[in-house]
Amino acid sequence: MRNEEKILLELKELREVIAKLVGTANQSTETQFSIEAIDKAALEFRKLSTERGEWLDTDQISKYLKGAFWGSAKFIVEKFQFTNYYKYKGQYYFNKESIISLSKALKEREVDIERYRHLCNEKAEFEKKVEATKIREASKKSKKPFIIPKDAKNITTSEPPKPSAEIIRADLKQLKTEFLDGKYGEYLDIYNGNYAMFKDAYRFNRWMDQEILKKLRKWTNNFNHANSVLTSITKKKEVFIPLPEDQILRL
Repeated sequence: MRNEEKILLELKELREVIAKLVGTANQSTETQFSIEAIDKAALEFRKLSTERGEWLDTDQISKYLKGAFWGSAKFIVEKFQFTNYYKYKGQYYFNKESIISLSKALKEREVDIERYRHLCNEKAEFEKKVEATKIREASKKSKKPFIIPKDAKNITTSEPPKPSAEIIRADLKQLKTEFLDGKYGEYLDIYNGNYAMFKDAYRFNRWMDQEILKKLRKWTNNFNHANSVLTSITKKKEVFIPLPEDQILRL
């Protein structure tokens, strides 16, 4: 048998073996390796892998990643640039070993994934509001079509002086003192040293002292706003890390 004939025979045998693996051995040679057949085989393989525990669907993530729930899948993929997954009919499937590895990494950094997702969403909303304010101000200057009244001439002003960084820092110092004296740490968390957010206690707001709740909301808005303005002026972030009660030095 010539080498060419031997190679062709081996290829034919190989094709038959692959067709059996794909599950299309009984189909015509034209359809055995169609895109549909290969996709079907791939899905079957993934299904078997999932059943063996190699892949986790979104309902199983929380078993290995503390704090995760079914809605965390998209956040995991986008925020952590997670690549070892596939998606089928709107459902995410994650590689089990990779999820366990991510869980260990987050545990080392003391990150609760659901709390982190909530923080990212809240900060994004806050930044969106700031950006919307800038856009509204810009649109006022460029709005067209328009009619300029005759008396609208030579009416100008200059930009008011910005507050000094020292004044804002003094304001922040007062806010920090208020935080410690009022034990606001029972209700609020400080992230990255410059962003305040309520703890997951909004479910209990109805039964809280409304004056305290009002004071906390005002403090949170003032603290976040002061830090935002200070950062825009100095290009540096102020850091506030409230210490636990047992770590405060008593004089």
